[in-house]
Amino acid sequence: MLSWTVNSSPEKTRENSEKVFAITSYSKKVLAEILAEEPDIKFDHKKNGILHFYRTPKKFDKALKEAEMYAEIGCKMQILTPEECVKKEPALVKLLDEKKLAGGVFYEDDETGDSVKFSRALERICREKYGVVFEYDVDVKNLLNNRR
Repeated sequence: MLSWTVNSSPEKTRENSEKVFAITSYSKKVLAEILAEEPDIKFDHKKNGILHFYRTPKKFDKALKEAEMYAEIGCKMQILTPEECVKKEPALVKLLDEKKLAGGVFYEDDETGDSVKFSRALERICREKYGVVFEYDVDVKNLLNNRR
Protein backbone atom coordinates (compact mmCIF):
# COMPACT_ATOMS: atom_id res chain seq x y z
CA MET A 1 0.00 0.00 0.00
CA LEU A 2 2.87 2.36 0.83
CA SER A 3 4.53 1.64 -2.52
CA TRP A 4 1.27 2.43 -4.35
CA THR A 5 0.86 5.66 -2.38
CA VAL A 6 4.41 6.79 -3.16
CA ASN A 7 3.93 6.00 -6.86
CA SER A 8 0.64 7.93 -6.90
CA SER A 9 2.15 11.27 -5.99
CA PRO A 10 1.86 14.06 -8.57
CA GLU A 11 5.63 13.98 -9.05
CA LYS A 12 5.71 10.23 -9.70
CA THR A 13 2.66 10.44 -11.95
CA ARG A 14 4.40 13.08 -14.07
CA GLU A 15 7.66 11.11 -14.10
CA ASN A 16 5.85 7.94 -15.20
CA SER A 17 3.87 9.87 -17.83
CA GLU A 18 7.10 11.30 -19.24
CA LYS A 19 8.56 7.80 -19.49
CA VAL A 20 5.44 6.44 -21.19
CA PHE A 21 5.43 9.38 -23.61
CA ALA A 22 9.09 8.73 -24.46
CA ILE A 23 8.34 5.05 -25.11
CA THR A 24 5.32 5.83 -27.28
CA SER A 25 7.29 8.44 -29.24
CA TYR A 26 10.05 5.92 -29.86
CA SER A 27 7.51 3.24 -30.83
CA LYS A 28 5.93 5.57 -33.39
CA LYS A 29 9.36 6.32 -34.85
CA VAL A 30 10.20 2.62 -35.16
CA LEU A 31 6.78 1.85 -36.64
CA ALA A 32 7.35 4.54 -39.29
CA GLU A 33 10.76 3.03 -40.10
CA ILE A 34 9.29 -0.48 -40.41
CA LEU A 35 6.47 0.74 -42.66
CA ALA A 36 8.92 2.69 -44.83
CA GLU A 37 10.95 -0.49 -45.32
CA GLU A 38 7.93 -2.80 -45.57
CA PRO A 39 5.10 -0.75 -47.12
CA ASP A 40 3.05 -3.85 -47.95
CA ILE A 41 2.22 -4.60 -44.30
CA LYS A 42 -1.57 -4.38 -44.06
CA PHE A 43 -3.05 -3.96 -40.59
CA ASP A 44 -5.86 -1.41 -40.91
CA HIS A 45 -3.44 1.39 -40.01
CA LYS A 46 -4.98 4.81 -39.48
CA LYS A 47 -3.15 7.99 -38.59
CA ASN A 48 -6.13 10.19 -37.85
CA GLY A 49 -5.86 10.50 -34.08
CA ILE A 50 -7.92 9.11 -31.24
CA LEU A 51 -10.84 10.76 -29.47
CA HIS A 52 -11.33 10.10 -25.76
CA PHE A 53 -14.79 11.26 -24.77
CA TYR A 54 -16.29 11.67 -21.31
CA ARG A 55 -19.88 11.33 -20.22
CA THR A 56 -19.71 13.20 -16.92
CA PRO A 57 -18.28 16.62 -16.04
CA LYS A 58 -16.35 15.03 -13.15
CA LYS A 59 -14.52 12.58 -15.43
CA PHE A 60 -14.00 15.25 -18.07
CA ASP A 61 -12.47 17.63 -15.50
CA LYS A 62 -10.09 14.90 -14.38
CA ALA A 63 -9.14 14.24 -18.02
CA LEU A 64 -8.49 17.97 -18.54
CA LYS A 65 -6.00 18.00 -15.65
CA GLU A 66 -4.20 14.99 -17.14
CA ALA A 67 -4.30 16.56 -20.60
CA GLU A 68 -2.66 19.70 -19.24
CA MET A 69 0.24 17.64 -17.91
CA TYR A 70 0.51 15.70 -21.19
CA ALA A 71 0.62 18.97 -23.13
CA GLU A 72 3.49 20.16 -20.93
CA ILE A 73 5.54 17.08 -21.85
CA GLY A 74 4.91 17.51 -25.57
CA CYS A 75 1.76 15.54 -26.37
CA LYS A 76 -0.40 17.20 -29.04
CA MET A 77 -4.09 17.32 -28.29
CA GLN A 78 -7.25 19.31 -28.62
CA ILE A 79 -9.84 19.84 -25.90
CA LEU A 80 -13.30 19.46 -27.45
CA THR A 81 -16.77 20.57 -26.46
CA PRO A 82 -19.57 18.02 -26.74
CA GLU A 83 -20.56 19.51 -30.10
CA GLU A 84 -16.98 19.30 -31.39
CA CYS A 85 -16.83 15.65 -30.28
CA VAL A 86 -19.87 14.92 -32.45
CA LYS A 87 -18.23 16.67 -35.41
CA LYS A 88 -15.20 14.36 -34.98
CA GLU A 89 -17.34 11.29 -34.33
CA PRO A 90 -20.96 11.56 -35.48
CA ALA A 91 -21.88 8.30 -33.73
CA LEU A 92 -21.80 10.27 -30.45
CA VAL A 93 -24.86 12.33 -31.41
CA LYS A 94 -27.19 10.21 -29.25
CA LEU A 95 -25.08 10.94 -26.16
CA LEU A 96 -25.17 14.65 -27.03
CA ASP A 97 -28.95 14.57 -27.48
CA GLU A 98 -29.35 12.79 -24.14
CA LYS A 99 -27.04 15.34 -22.44
CA LYS A 100 -24.62 12.52 -21.59
CA LEU A 101 -21.54 13.94 -23.30
CA ALA A 102 -19.39 16.28 -21.22
CA GLY A 103 -16.55 16.77 -23.72
CA GLY A 104 -13.49 15.10 -25.10
CA VAL A 105 -9.77 15.14 -25.67
CA PHE A 106 -8.55 14.44 -29.19
CA TYR A 107 -4.99 13.11 -29.36
CA GLU A 108 -4.09 14.11 -32.91
CA ASP A 109 -0.82 12.17 -33.21
CA ASP A 110 -2.25 8.83 -32.05
CA GLU A 111 -2.51 6.02 -34.56
CA THR A 112 -4.54 2.84 -34.61
CA GLY A 113 -4.32 -0.54 -36.28
CA ASP A 114 -4.96 -4.22 -35.85
CA SER A 115 -2.06 -5.43 -33.73
CA VAL A 116 -2.69 -9.10 -34.56
CA LYS A 117 -2.51 -8.44 -38.32
CA PHE A 118 0.63 -6.34 -37.79
CA SER A 119 2.33 -8.99 -35.66
CA ARG A 120 1.53 -11.78 -38.10
CA ALA A 121 2.82 -9.74 -41.05
CA LEU A 122 5.97 -8.88 -39.12
CA GLU A 123 6.48 -12.54 -38.20
CA ARG A 124 6.15 -13.55 -41.87
CA ILE A 125 8.69 -10.90 -42.93
CA CYS A 126 11.13 -11.99 -40.23
CA ARG A 127 10.84 -15.64 -41.30
CA GLU A 128 11.06 -15.05 -45.05
CA LYS A 129 13.47 -12.15 -45.23
CA TYR A 130 15.74 -12.73 -42.25
CA GLY A 131 15.47 -16.45 -41.52
CA VAL A 132 14.17 -15.91 -38.00
CA VAL A 133 12.93 -19.06 -36.28
CA PHE A 134 10.05 -18.58 -33.89
CA GLU A 135 9.48 -21.17 -31.19
CA TYR A 136 6.26 -21.32 -29.21
CA ASP A 137 5.28 -23.15 -26.02
CA VAL A 138 8.92 -23.32 -24.94
CA ASP A 139 10.13 -22.93 -21.37
CA VAL A 140 12.95 -20.40 -21.26
CA LYS A 141 15.57 -21.36 -18.68
CA ASN A 142 18.15 -18.72 -19.46
CA LEU A 143 17.99 -15.83 -21.90
CA LEU A 144 21.60 -16.31 -22.96
CA ASN A 145 21.72 -20.03 -23.77
CA ASN A 146 18.53 -21.75 -22.50
CA ARG A 147 20.51 -24.23 -20.38
CA ARG A 148 19.23 -25.48 -17.07
